[in-house]
Amino acid sequence: MVFLSMRNELIQQPPSSSGVRAASLVQAPRLARQRSVRAVLTTLGLTLGLSACTNLLNAEPPVIRRYTLLATPTAEASQAGGSMADTSIMVHVGSVGLSLNTDRILARDELTIAPISDLRWVEAAPAMLEKSLTDFLQQSGQFRYVTHHRGGPKTDRILTVDLRDLYVISENKQAKAVKLGLAARLSPASVERKARAAPGDEMSVVLFERVDIDRSGGKSIDEAIAQAFSTAAQRVFSKLLTAMQAE
Repeated sequence: MVFLSMRNELIQQPPSSSGVRAASLVQAPRLARQRSVRAVLTTLGLTLGLSACTNLLNAEPPVIRRYTLLATPTAEASQAGGSMADTSIMVHVGSVGLSLNTDRILARDELTIAPISDLRWVEAAPAMLEKSLTDFLQQSGQFRYVTHHRGGPKTDRILTVDLRDLYVISENKQAKAVKLGLAARLSPASVERKARAAPGDEMSVVLFERVDIDRSGGKSIDEAIAQAFSTAAQRVFSKLLTAMQAE
């Protein structure tokens, strides 16, 4: 009986500390490897993250090229006689066509209007048009003075210009031409002047010009687009000046 009791006690005893130590020794290398793998993955993740941030910080920003409408009166237009040599003109852009109140140069096809990523006007298109047209008319020498500043001296006439088109025409995703379209109205500047105006004192004209993009001479596509727009402005402004001289 004593033997059986002792056997039961032996059977019911918990595992010895030496068994625990053996199990721990078996698991230790595995845990060490897992920790090593985690450390490597963490380091790799941090390295990739820092590399991506560094690349973003060091990336060159896109080069934005800015253009304006360059137009100069011809010698014939400057020498032409007119009835407005003593007249002062205020140039004002009225309404603006779809999406054109921006400094982005826009390409248009049959379905969409989208900005050209690296091309801009020097400022928003309406303000640029006011300044370019003002300079053109002033250089013509056909008026006492021409301005686009609202707070300047009072003028005799207001030339209100609605900007209808100022787009690169795209066909099959290729820039083919540019289009400039204006609707212009010349009217007396004040209510008193309107009351005294003769029936022919108000002028209204709609002008459109399409110019093909010409890359001859090794011009880049950006330079060719800018030159085509300036050619269109030259033609439209010249036609407008002729209409004003005939008024």
